[in-house]
Amino acid sequence: MFYRTFWVHRIEESWTRKPLIWLAGARQTGKSSLLQSLSDCAYYDCDQGEVLKWMEDPRGFFKGQTAPRVALDNIENLPDAADALKEGFAAAPGLQVIVAGRPA
Repeated sequence: MFYRTFWVHRIEESWTRKPLIWLAGARQTGKSSLLQSLSDCAYYDCDQGEVLKWMEDPRGFFKGQTAPRVALDNIENLPDAADALKEGFAAAPGLQVIVAGRPA
C-alpha cells in the first residue's frame, strides 16, 4: 500500500474544522486504502452485511465507538446514509467521521 501523505494531512486539517468528511471518487482510485491508513480510526466497510446490520441502529453504532474516529467505506451501500449520519452524530457529538464512496 502506498502511503498518501498529502491526502492524510488534508484530512487531518479538515477534521480541525468539521467533524465529518465525505470523500467521493470513482472506483479503484485508492479511497479504501486511504481510509485504512488513517491513525486512531476504526475502519468499517459498508459492503459487509455485518456492518450494514450494525448501522440499522446508527445511534448505538456511533455511541459504542471506542476510537476517536470512524471511517465508513462504500457508504453508497448504506440505506439512508444521510439520516444514519445525522442520528449518529446526535448520539456521539465528539466523534470524527470520514465516509467514502462512489458518487450517486
